[in-house]
Amino acid sequence: MKKLLNILKNLAFLAIGIFLFWLVYRNENFSDVAKQVSKIKYLYLILAFFVAILSHWFRATRWALLIKPLGYKVSHFNAFLAVMIGYFANIAVPRLGEVSRCVVLNRTNKISVDKLIGTVIIERLVDVISLLLILILTLILQFNKISGFFVDFYNRSINPPGQAGKLFTSAMLIVVIAIFLFLVGAIVFLYSKFKEHALVKKVLNMVDGFKTGFMTISKLDNLWMFILQSALIWVMYYFMVYICFFALPSTAGLGPTIALVVLCMGSFGFVAPVPGGVGAYHVIVTQTLMLYGLSQEDSRTFALVAHTFQEMVIILIGGFSFIYFSIAFKKLKANDLPESDKAEALS
Repeated sequence: MKKLLNILKNLAFLAIGIFLFWLVYRNENFSDVAKQVSKIKYLYLILAFFVAILSHWFRATRWALLIKPLGYKVSHFNAFLAVMIGYFANIAVPRLGEVSRCVVLNRTNKISVDKLIGTVIIERLVDVISLLLILILTLILQFNKISGFFVDFYNRSINPPGQAGKLFTSAMLIVVIAIFLFLVGAIVFLYSKFKEHALVKKVLNMVDGFKTGFMTISKLDNLWMFILQSALIWVMYYFMVYICFFALPSTAGLGPTIALVVLCMGSFGFVAPVPGGVGAYHVIVTQTLMLYGLSQEDSRTFALVAHTFQEMVIILIGGFSFIYFSIAFKKLKANDLPESDKAEALS
C-alpha cells in the first residue's frame, strides 16, 4: 500500500510539472523556437558544460570532507560517481537521489546509509542557507524587481482581495498552527504508547545515525575548506547561468546581476517536488526574465534551453557514472576482492 501511495504521489508531481510546462508553452510557436535554437552559439554551452561538471565535483569533494570525521576515507572519484548517480536518479523520482548516492557509497566503502544520510541532510541545510544568502543579496541588489514579483504572485494566486483576503490569510495561519500542534501531540502520544515496539526502536536507531552524521560538521579538520567548497558550488552555478546568456542572441546583452536573479529564482524551480524541476523552472525563469524587459517568447526559449542543458549534463554524466559503477562493481564482486580493496579499485 505504501509503495502504491509513493507511486501515485510521484505521478501526481510529474503531472503537475507537465501541466506547468504546458501552461508556459501552450501558445508557443515552436517554429520560432527552432529558429532561435538554430542560432545557439554552442561554444558557450560547451564552456558551461565544464563549469557544470566543476560544480558537481566541488559538491563531491565537500561531501567526502563531511564523511571523513565518520572514520571513512572516500576518494573524490567515488564521491563524484555517487553524487552524479544521485542526480541521475532525481530526474526519475524527486528526492530519490539523496538515498541513491548513499547506497552507492555504502556498497563501495561499506559506510552506514543512516550515517551518510545524516551528512546529506547537512549538505541540504547548507544549500538552503546558501540559497537564502543569495536571495538576500539578490533582494539588496534588485529589491524593487524581486519584491514586485512576489507581491504580484501573492495577490494573483494566493491572497484574494479585500476582506476575503484577510479572512483567507487568517484561516490558513490557524490551519497551519493546528496541524503543527496535532503532529507534535501525535508524536508524543505514539512514542509514549509504543516506545518499546521494534519499529520505534528502528526509527530511533536511524535518528542516532542521522545525529552521528550531523555531528560531523563540528569535527571537520578544515571548516574553512568546507565553506570555500560550498561557496564554489554556487559560484559555478552562477557562471553556468551567465555563460548560457551568451549562447542565445536574445539574452547575450543581459548583465551579470540579472544572471544572479535568474540563478536565485531558478533554484526555487529546481527545489519544487517535480522531476528535474520540469515546468516549475520554466514558469519561474520565464516570469523573471520578463521582469527585465525580455519578450515572453525569448524568455520561454531561454528557460527551455537552460533547463534542457542542465538536464543533459546530468543525463550524460550521471548516466555514464551509473553504467561505470554497475560494470566496475560487478567485476569487483566477480573477482571477490576484500572489501578494503574494493573502494580503491573503483577509483
